[in-house]
Amino acid sequence: MGCSSSVKDSAVISYSPHAHHQAVRVNPRLLMSPGDNNDNRRSQEMRESISGYHEVPLLTLKQACHGLNIQNLDMYIKKAWNYSKNLRHGLTQDEQAAINLYTQQTPIYRLLNEALRKADGRSLSSWYGYLKLLLVALYKLPPYRGTVWRGVPHDLSTKYRKDDEHVWWSFGSCTSSLDILTSPNFLGASGVRTLFNIEVFDGRSVSKFSEFNAEDEILLLPGTYVRVVSEMKQSDGLHIIHLKQMEPPYFLLGPPGKVDRMPQQASQYHNRQNRSIDNEISTEEYETYEDDSKYL
Repeated sequence: MGCSSSVKDSAVISYSPHAHHQAVRVNPRLLMSPGDNNDNRRSQEMRESISGYHEVPLLTLKQACHGLNIQNLDMYIKKAWNYSKNLRHGLTQDEQAAINLYTQQTPIYRLLNEALRKADGRSLSSWYGYLKLLLVALYKLPPYRGTVWRGVPHDLSTKYRKDDEHVWWSFGSCTSSLDILTSPNFLGASGVRTLFNIEVFDGRSVSKFSEFNAEDEILLLPGTYVRVVSEMKQSDGLHIIHLKQMEPPYFLLGPPGKVDRMPQQASQYHNRQNRSIDNEISTEEYETYEDDSKYL
């Protein structure tokens, strides 16, 4: 139960957690990847909203990841589960572990975002179980309103002109700390690079659940819709692009259903989205399985 199709016919994705030994570990998601760059479609190129995943039952993390053919996946799940044992913050252990699993330096976040960026639902269907659990967890967190930052070690100024509107179909990792992003571990102080200054009203702070809990990570949900307010170039090769999150003309991410204990300060936009879904499911209505702890 859970995923309506699997990726068993594809090659196993391998990742060695011991492949790189760095003196300083940094969060690679704060810098846009080439895939993220291709993701930024203008509003007139919008496709259908991300949906379908909300129809699957709400599963435990172990069951939600069933069918994802990723080497060492059980180890990553165990790590996330153990990390979340003593955390609560109004979320279940499975929900907290789902967020932590996304933040781990493994292929999981990259493969999920690649599937979200593709226009066909078939690529995403094997992720439905995990995506639903992750989004239920994120919808329970209070929306973050304020300025966040994201960078890319390239010049993207020609793709972001004043008044352009873009849809970011995948999750977007940002930081609320400019000092972190401009440090030598990320963008640094020289060379061609782009710094996004983004006014958001619907981010989610995931630092408490993250493997990189010192980097003030704010996660933007799939389907985030932004408008270019301004862009400027500085003499040191830095391009600064000011973006503002906007409510899209129609909802781009179908919500996971009714989310109990959603904070009162949740945005009116997502409240309207929740009312538009007929097949609501309480976050307490998990499918009943054997205790997953014996698998970990």
